[in-house]
Amino acid sequence: MPPEVKEEIRDMLHEKSKAKSKKIAHIEDIRDQLRGTMGARHTHVMDEDDDDDEGEEVYMYPADMNLDERDAYREAVCASKAMEWE
Repeated sequence: MPPEVKEEIRDMLHEKSKAKSKKIAHIEDIRDQLRGTMGARHTHVMDEDDDDDEGEEVYMYPADMNLDERDAYREAVCASKAMEWE
């Protein structure tokens, strides 16, 4: 195998490793931000959009959480579960 190809492969693997580390750090940041937001002092509501999806998980949110925060929460949960399966 030519040295240029080997170097290209090394670079790709290094970039992939950096991206994975960055993703893990980002997920941990999201978890830190969300930690404690689902405490007992909140009234929880269910996302009605999720009710239509049989077999999919239903997410519960604090009553005062806006739609953008719900989307971010759902993405964090999905990313967290994806990391568990890797």
